[in-house]
Amino acid sequence: MAVKIVRQVKSIALLGAPTSAAGVAGGQEGASAALRKAGLADRLTGAGFQITDYGDCAPRVYKTDDEHPRARNVGEVLAILEELRPKVEIAVKSGALPVILSGDDSIVLAAIAGARRYDICRPRRRPQRSRHDAFRLRRRHGDLPRGWPGSS
Repeated sequence: MAVKIVRQVKSIALLGAPTSAAGVAGGQEGASAALRKAGLADRLTGAGFQITDYGDCAPRVYKTDDEHPRARNVGEVLAILEELRPKVEIAVKSGALPVILSGDDSIVLAAIAGARRYDICRPRRRPQRSRHDAFRLRRRHGDLPRGWPGSS
């Protein structure tokens, strides 16, 4: 079933992802609380945005993982991604811009997974230019624009 999403320009959905599970040390899990405490929502509201705060996911804290040094705490990382993804989907369906508050870069994967389904993070593709179009243009106009197949 196709879902038509109408983006509301002045609507922001705040989503907290307190995690440091994918980091090399702890501490990043406090980023969402620190941003809220610093008055992020009030400043955005003062700038004219309508804010909907979806709260925080369950915190996931860094633990040393000597057994898997290249994929530390992978279970915890996947757990918060799976918890955050549906919240991003709900925010996107509502037409709001999802803003994820986190100190851990791995959260980008949940943002992409949640928004990808609704075609908001895929760039619009230009139609492919074929040699047939190039020859037709050359015949009609005498020369081709730069960058077209067959142009000099």
